Amino acid sequence: MKVIKGIQVGPRKVLVYGRHGVGKSSWAASAPNPLFLSTEDGTGDLDVARSQVYSTLGQFRDDILYLNTSGKLEYDSLVVDSVDWLEKLIHKDVVQNYEKPIESIAEIPYGRGYEHALDTMRGILLALSRIQNKQLEEYGHGVHIILVAHASISKYEDPVTEAYDRITPALHVNGKGKGAALEVQEWCDEVFYLAEKVYTRESDRGFNSKVVKAVSSGDMVLYTRSQAAFDAKSRLNMPDEIPFPKGAGWGEFAKYFPKQEAKTEKENDQ
Repeated sequence: MKVIKGIQVGPRKVLVYGRHGVGKSSWAASAPNPLFLSTEDGTGDLDVARSQVYSTLGQFRDDILYLNTSGKLEYDSLVVDSVDWLEKLIHKDVVQNYEKPIESIAEIPYGRGYEHALDTMRGILLALSRIQNKQLEEYGHGVHIILVAHASISKYEDPVTEAYDRITPALHVNGKGKGAALEVQEWCDEVFYLAEKVYTRESDRGFNSKVVKAVSSGDMVLYTRSQAAFDAKSRLNMPDEIPFPKGAGWGEFAKYFPKQEAKTEKENDQ
């Protein structure tokens, strides 16, 4: 039995999501030496290395296989931009390979189409983990995995309160609350919600009446802990929110990486 004690410093698996145009890809571009795996065309204004824009799931899978078998990578971060458009490619592939012609994955009875799509997404996450582990174990090369996603508003069925709307990654969730959205978030070390910092201000409307208005600060922040309004998490010791300075978002995140390396191994042959 091999026992490893202490904090282990390793590459991160991160999901960053938010509304369109908020700066998700720009944040990912500030990660160390990134390669963008493009399921949509949204990085043209960024000075980054990128793949072709995938039009089929097969193209994406071919590149993942290549990265898994090509030796030491020259990149320090892999960015899937975006994972919700990757899910669209998965759904398209399920539809095209169904036993009879259909227009939508929703037409497959009993939710089996979504179940098959979820199995495919699990396989892709496993393949990304293999790339990360192989680079670290065989070459001592840490490769961060970053998933970019759009945000959507969904109904949250809270068992202890009335249902309410909240912001989540724009991935499929079935009526029981299960699906790619949950599995992707569980796979990640961090889930960050990127949004503009908003304050509230109370104004006097007259006649002893007050109105509360939202006021934009113009500052972007990464939320690192779930609130009633949105999903977020971090396995690091981080504050509830961190700033997003232009071009240096990853640097703010990296301030919270563990500094202590793993301690000596202790082996027991029993």
